[in-house]
Amino acid sequence: MESLRAKYQSKYNDTIVAYCNTLKQLPDSIELNLTDFECVNFPPENVNLVLSKYHAILSTFIFGNSFIGNEFYTLHYISYNIMLYWYILTSEPLSSKEQDSCKLEIKTYFYFFLNCIYNIKEKFEYFVNYDKIKEGGSILTSSSVDKLLNIFNNSYKPLKDYCIARGYIVHGAFSIDYIDNEHKFNISHSTFSLSQINLNEISSKPIFIMIDPENIKLVLSTITTLILESIDIFKNLLNIDFDKLMNKFITTKDGKKVFKITF
Repeated sequence: MESLRAKYQSKYNDTIVAYCNTLKQLPDSIELNLTDFECVNFPPENVNLVLSKYHAILSTFIFGNSFIGNEFYTLHYISYNIMLYWYILTSEPLSSKEQDSCKLEIKTYFYFFLNCIYNIKEKFEYFVNYDKIKEGGSILTSSSVDKLLNIFNNSYKPLKDYCIARGYIVHGAFSIDYIDNEHKFNISHSTFSLSQINLNEISSKPIFIMIDPENIKLVLSTITTLILESIDIFKNLLNIDFDKLMNKFITTKDGKKVFKITF
């Protein structure tokens, strides 16, 4: 029996690709903005070495395997497949068995869709030391911290339900139900453990998430904007407290300060 993908992919491929091509693209590389940058408190050779390492850190974070870039492109791949099966399910005269198969494909990809979104959020927060960033716990200047937090807040609003839903499917017993004719998921969960609390006591309010192409595109657009606007902050050295960056690589040995990069 011919698979649904083999039967219909050529029909909807151009539509989905064109849809995704309306999104902004990530740059092929990152170049540091050195305009008006000056550091006179450290030897030039040390400054140049740290600049090289900082550039490598940013490039790895954005493009490296298992970092943001990997999650970003995996998210695009998953989004393509969700939209493909959404078009098939909502546009084609399917048998009951084919409908169930299509819904199962969407549910499966949606599971990974949630994980990619959450992973990107978590990796960004870890990278900028989010828990302590307001306390001066990062190498960013105070003004750039405010800009970054504003970017994060704006991004989290359309992603909030997806992040909560991901928590549902990872912790406790969860249910993902596809609602026919509305093309959305109802996601709920209950927590079961060996605690003394009544097993039926902890439950959650269901979350309803639309999975049509417009909402998929909103997620992709939001995350793309998060990455691009964050890059603009990270690559501009005027947004970096360079003394803090340099001091990351200074240790004390035998009572003397030693500059050393260990990675």
